[in-house]
Amino acid sequence: MGQTAAPPGQSFHNNQVVIPFVSFQGQTLFWYNSPMARIARTYIKFPSAHYHIFTHLADELPYLLPSEKEHLLRLLRRLVSLFNLSLLAYAIMGNHIHLVVKTHPEDQLTDQEALRRALALYSNPAVVLSRPSSYWRSRLSDISFFAKELFQRFAQWRNLRLGRRGHGF
Repeated sequence: MGQTAAPPGQSFHNNQVVIPFVSFQGQTLFWYNSPMARIARTYIKFPSAHYHIFTHLADELPYLLPSEKEHLLRLLRRLVSLFNLSLLAYAIMGNHIHLVVKTHPEDQLTDQEALRRALALYSNPAVVLSRPSSYWRSRLSDISFFAKELFQRFAQWRNLRLGRRGHGF
């Protein structure tokens, strides 16, 4: 068998078709093995907005047990009390979760309140005190940071309980 030629504008690399990703200063950078990092996501942050957060359990995981739903709800309530947002509605289903959340402007949190909440969020004060209070005011008003903390903490707890590794959502 002879080797097949790559389509125009593409090349082969380790038997894979590599599509040019971007050209920079006359050099074509490729998606595969590129020294360039991925393009940053565009992130628009509204000072006060309503969000619908949805996540689905990883395919290989069994449905949530009632005790796991209770733990997730306790964790959700704790994090809502620490973040600068309001939980308007939630639905914890067997294999997925819906949250409706309203964020509040960063300036509603004072520096002292942001530090107090951050210290309650993390058990190691050195992590909190290594950053300025303005950082924590911003992070505690960030919907992405809230979702990461919630789902990461729950996945770690559940993985420990099930004796498994990897992502939970």
